Amino acid sequence: MTTITHNEATSEKMEPGQFIPGKGIYLGLWTPRDSDGETLHKTFNVFAAPTDILNNDTWHLTTEARLKGIAGFLGYSSHKCGHLQMTFKNAVKFVANLRDYYGHDGGHFTDEEDILDAVRNNPDALQKWFIPTVELMIGKTVTATDRKTYSKVKIQFANLVDSRFTGDFRGTFMTSVQGLDFNDDDVCQYWTVSRSPDESDVFAAYLAPGDGEWVNYSVGGGCWAKKNRFKRSTRVVRAELVPDPYDPVFDPSQPDVGKLIQGKGINLGTWEPKGKDGRTLGKIFDLYAAPEDIRNNSGPVLMNLNNAVKHVADLKNYHGHDGGNFANDNAILEAAINDPKALAKWFIPTKEILHGKTSGGDKIQTKNLYDYRNIGDFKNTFIAKNGSRPAGWYCSLTEIPDYPSLYYSVPFVYGSDACMERKDDAERNTRVVRAELRME
Repeated sequence: MTTITHNEATSEKMEPGQFIPGKGIYLGLWTPRDSDGETLHKTFNVFAAPTDILNNDTWHLTTEARLKGIAGFLGYSSHKCGHLQMTFKNAVKFVANLRDYYGHDGGHFTDEEDILDAVRNNPDALQKWFIPTVELMIGKTVTATDRKTYSKVKIQFANLVDSRFTGDFRGTFMTSVQGLDFNDDDVCQYWTVSRSPDESDVFAAYLAPGDGEWVNYSVGGGCWAKKNRFKRSTRVVRAELVPDPYDPVFDPSQPDVGKLIQGKGINLGTWEPKGKDGRTLGKIFDLYAAPEDIRNNSGPVLMNLNNAVKHVADLKNYHGHDGGNFANDNAILEAAINDPKALAKWFIPTKEILHGKTSGGDKIQTKNLYDYRNIGDFKNTFIAKNGSRPAGWYCSLTEIPDYPSLYYSVPFVYGSDACMERKDDAERNTRVVRAELRME
């Protein structure tokens, strides 16, 4: 069985299904994806609590919650096997009030978007217990057309359903397959934080075969359950961000193109800028790109170039660096000549860095974003699908000669040609880069 080191400071190994004191039962690695199926470029070690939430776990609630009688307020049902069954809304409250539950407090996550927001902006928050997403529960995405029908695609191989008989997980879930058949469908159904299209229901996964309320279900199936009506079982998980697993000492003389270098960006290779006369400036830079397009919780932020320039200039500690104020390719050239250190801040790439070509179409930069879009950690981070306009069109800082109100954008659907756009009009995608001057 494959083992991995879970802490760079220790040689301790973990196997899926192994109980790790102070952490939980190790489930495996998880690389979250957004609602569009795009990876968020972060990997976590996931741990599950050794048991479902039980009757006596009320003692892990905050003192304030106990004094307020939160257990009674929550209206849970105590099954004869000792399991607490709660409505989803009450389960969220219960988990948020957990303290020192198997060594960790509970977190307050009301839906899958809360989890994804933490992945993007505050990964450490996921070290607290939370109700799992549907992919962590059954390993699949759930795309629903209504409350009763859904399709599932397997994307997460380390999940609770598939691991239920592995190692220390064995015998801890309510499944009739294990002989824990209480003739009670509900106790074998587990909450996830994944919502139905109308947001009134959440997905409850089945861990035992039988007849469900709306479907004939099998292990790993499920149905939509009303948040404040049905009572289900709850198994919580927590996630620890995996640091760069190798974290090499970076040697610019032996670049690993396409690799994410912590504190720098994805290595794009070297860049030797040229002046207006086509002659090299005699300076070599190491180029790094951000690991993702500029985005918010809804996806890529599409902006006209003028707004994109302002947005980048206002970036603070974006993947470890601030943004620079560069309005066009002339500003980049001036910095390369007179203030090379200024290019260590993020900037919108010139046309040659974006797809390797000059305004006249000559290929002068072999190490460019378009050509490397499928290499290493760049893979699957760009929008390059047919019909993806405008999100698949990327801004450059290169102006159209003699027309400073126009600039070039590059469609990553094919990338061979550039398009002329108005700076104050066309809204396009943005991937920023930065450049570090090599010292002689």
